[in-house]
Amino acid sequence: MFKIIFRLALVIFIHIVLFAAYPETGKSGNLFLGISLFCWCALVFMTSTMLRKISIGFISLMTMLVFYGVEIATVSYLMPQTDKVTVFDKMLKGRFPTVTDFKSGLRTRFGLDIDAMLNKAGTSIKDKTNEFEKEHGKEIKDAAEDVKEGVKEETGEIVKEAGETMQQVGETITE
Repeated sequence: MFKIIFRLALVIFIHIVLFAAYPETGKSGNLFLGISLFCWCALVFMTSTMLRKISIGFISLMTMLVFYGVEIATVSYLMPQTDKVTVFDKMLKGRFPTVTDFKSGLRTRFGLDIDAMLNKAGTSIKDKTNEFEKEHGKEIKDAAEDVKEGVKEETGEIVKEAGETMQQVGETITE
């Protein structure tokens, strides 16, 4: 059961990535997304059911890798684009999406504003850090001072011992 859920999630993930990377699908994009997801999920379910009867893991793995490769090729070839150039052709010509294209696609296709989410997360982390420093700042400073004093004492003792050792070596050499 877990394998089927994982495989379905991978089908959905591949569709989301392709649609976010190449969001200029026009009016029929959402319809294509829905129909394509339904068909590919049904194919995954049927393929997984058939592969369950084959107990050889390697064959099952290779079958699913080929399946996902065919899915990527098919969806990228059939996905509508406003410029009438298929995503497959764009990939073949080396026109891959930029990070800006991908962020724009997530915002326009799925309503996810990554920059706003990251800014909000960054602000939240800064607020928590400032709050922690206010609550525990004195304790941290005191602990740091204790460490400094301990290091000074240990360093002084080490230097003193090294000096005594050097003096003994010097006396030994002069004898």
